[in-house]
Amino acid sequence: MPSLLKYTPCPQCGHRHHFSLAIGAVERDREYDYVCPEKGTRGRLRAASAGEGARSAPQGAVALTPDAAAE
Repeated sequence: MPSLLKYTPCPQCGHRHHFSLAIGAVERDREYDYVCPEKGTRGRLRAASAGEGARSAPQGAVALTPDAAAE
């Protein structure tokens, strides 16, 4: 089940996106890597809140991957 962060500011471009973690829950204060869809650059997002569960991610949601260095 995907976990979503809706309308979250992107540190790379400053615009708001939906971010999605395909497997597992987005945890508050954990860092996640992603690629900004507007700039095409890699970024790191620290989740300010826990993600909410969803049956599927919305079209265009930015894929998150857990920061490997934090493990």
